[in-house]
Amino acid sequence: MKKSAIYLALTAVALVAAPLRADNPYQDGFRFAGSIAGAPITGGYVGGPYLGQFDTAPGVYGSTFWVWCVDFDHWISTGQAYNAWITPLDGTDFSHARNGKNGLSSPDAYRWAAYLADQMIWQTQVSPTATTKARDGAIQDAIWALLGYGSNPLTRLTNFQSTYGTGLGLSTAFWATTPAANSYSDWALITCDKIANPNCGAQEFLYRQPSGGQEVVPEPATMTLLATGLMGMAAAGRRRRKQEQSKNG
Repeated sequence: MKKSAIYLALTAVALVAAPLRADNPYQDGFRFAGSIAGAPITGGYVGGPYLGQFDTAPGVYGSTFWVWCVDFDHWISTGQAYNAWITPLDGTDFSHARNGKNGLSSPDAYRWAAYLADQMIWQTQVSPTATTKARDGAIQDAIWALLGYGSNPLTRLTNFQSTYGTGLGLSTAFWATTPAANSYSDWALITCDKIANPNCGAQEFLYRQPSGGQEVVPEPATMTLLATGLMGMAAAGRRRRKQEQSKNG
């Protein structure tokens, strides 16, 4: 095989081995692993963060990570799994997200929700105080209000800003503005696949992606296609050599 063919082959192999950065929605298997013991209670409901897992193979799930609920109208049980669309908050395509309700701003509502989720501190403390849990419980309620869930969301957001805004760096009517890009650039949404399953009733969650953004390894079909291309290139090289030998013979 000539050098040019070898170069092309190595390039194709690199494409197979190297993950692809996903800036638009992509799919993954997700399982809800439950709430965390001692979590704040908000209006009688357990607040975030909760625990989730992505699959590493069909039916096989990896280590747990934190997720935050942004969807009060849907519910999920511990151990429930679904095929999910992952929507990066720094992308532009939110077509697979639930996009809240009651006409509140989105996707900036999601971005502010990510900013607030990052302010929760109860889970980092050995023995969080009642004051800490009350604050973080209020943050959870504000996250739901940002997406329009529950009664009088704007009133709840106004009261939240009045009580906690100074400490959290939130200006008046912050929800009508766009947060700083570095406050949400590594966050994404997990939403059940409403297209494949229109009756999907699982909750929507936020999570913080690994540093550098979530990476997507090519699907097996893509890898097979590339491998087939490599074999085709090798065969073409052999035919070319035989033709050259025939001419010279």
